[in-house]
Amino acid sequence: ATTVVARRQHRGLRAALVEPVADLLSTMRLVRGGDLNARPAGIGPPELREVATVLGQMTDTLVADRSRIAALEANARVEAERLQLMVSVGREIAGSLSLRYVSEAVARVAIAITGFATARTWLLADDGGSLTALHDTDVKHGGRVARESIRLGEGLVGRTWRSGRVLSNSPDGSIATEHRVDLLTTGLAVPMIVGARVIGVLELTTDVASVVDDAALDIMRSLAGQAATAIEAARLHRRADEMSHTDVLTGLPNRRRLETDLGAEVARSVRYERPLTLVMLDVDHFKIFNDTHGHQVGDEILAEFSHSLADALRETDTAYRYGGEEFCVLLRETDPTAAAAVAERLRTRIADRFAGTNGSRAVTASLGVASLPNDGNDAASLIEAADRALYAAKAAGRNCVVQASDLPPSTATPVRAVLIGGKPSA
Repeated sequence: ATTVVARRQHRGLRAALVEPVADLLSTMRLVRGGDLNARPAGIGPPELREVATVLGQMTDTLVADRSRIAALEANARVEAERLQLMVSVGREIAGSLSLRYVSEAVARVAIAITGFATARTWLLADDGGSLTALHDTDVKHGGRVARESIRLGEGLVGRTWRSGRVLSNSPDGSIATEHRVDLLTTGLAVPMIVGARVIGVLELTTDVASVVDDAALDIMRSLAGQAATAIEAARLHRRADEMSHTDVLTGLPNRRRLETDLGAEVARSVRYERPLTLVMLDVDHFKIFNDTHGHQVGDEILAEFSHSLADALRETDTAYRYGGEEFCVLLRETDPTAAAAVAERLRTRIADRFAGTNGSRAVTASLGVASLPNDGNDAASLIEAADRALYAAKAAGRNCVVQASDLPPSTATPVRAVLIGGKPSA
């Protein structure tokens, strides 16, 4: 009887204490090994069942914490990638003075950050009344955008420029007064600001509505700011470069620009065996005219002269102010015969325009023409030949055209001048 009672007590103790404790220990070992799906059976007396319940709750908490940590790690990786893109594009555009390169780099990063399909860069036009498209990722390099300008205050882009805030389009096409991260959007516009000035807008569009979170929005604002600074620097550099190659009085390219263009055109002409002609012009008796009427009137004549000259040229030709009252015209793809006809047309146009009628002052011009390969084989020899022809035109009485090929070779002072047209004037 004693043995039977002892065995019963042993089985009762085992069921009430040993097995529940073993179950708890087994569950703990599994959890410690990384199996967060393990749960105790919850057997035994109330005290042990309560321990099992608390252990299950603790495991649930660990599962939730692990999920939260995994989400935080994923977000951290995304943010790190975004910041790396920011650093990378910042390095790219910081040293670039190309508007095209800057806009392409910024658009590429903006798409990577937001996941949108298309990016466009809009800049404030010179007239200050509209925004012009600088770059569109939907358009191949060198192509034309579907819409080239937007009026200020018009649509998503125009309103963004006017407000200076980030705005967005809803899937139904309505424009939110200010973008919120809880809004589904198919279009996002971020102002590009330098100091307190909005110089443009970075526009992003997509066919699939999505949410742009706070982190992405902050990076987009920073990206737009970097883009604005780089674009403004590129524009200022371009303007400075244009000014350094442009004559202030006449608005024509200057001698420095002529040297650059002529060198490139001569190289192309020689390489592909294509004709090229240089015409040098000089306003006749300009010093006397200047001394008689004053420098202000002389400047007005030079400005009007240059406009008349530029208007008479083909789109492929370029007029330059060489210095003082001297001008040059670069005639691309033009042989000596055709160049002679163009030069004579220029001489006639100038003489007719400034014929001295209706109170205007009479002005004529002498022209010297030199062509490749007949009159030179490089830029320096071509300029020298055109200058010799111009000198010959002046020696022949002015208001005429002389071709370098009609002059004796290697003569600093021409012996004779063959008049293409016009009447010599004293």
